[in-house]
Amino acid sequence: NPPDLALLDFQMPKVDGATFFSELLEALGDRCPKIIMVSAAPREEIEAALEPGCRPAAFVKKPFTLEELERTVGAVLGTTKH
Repeated sequence: NPPDLALLDFQMPKVDGATFFSELLEALGDRCPKIIMVSAAPREEIEAALEPGCRPAAFVKKPFTLEELERTVGAVLGTTKH
């Protein structure tokens, strides 16, 4: 079973996050986990690099705090406590 969520860095050593996301979506289709894209790059740069149909559930800008990440994960998964 694929995971419910994946944190994906935009800049990785062997394959960039945009390419990996596209390949993951192609391989898993509807079973693809929700993606949170993590990067220090501007959001516009990330969005321009993504294939059509590859839209992350959220973006987290580096550097980030654990609280920011927890909030984003909770919002994406619908588990945020109010």
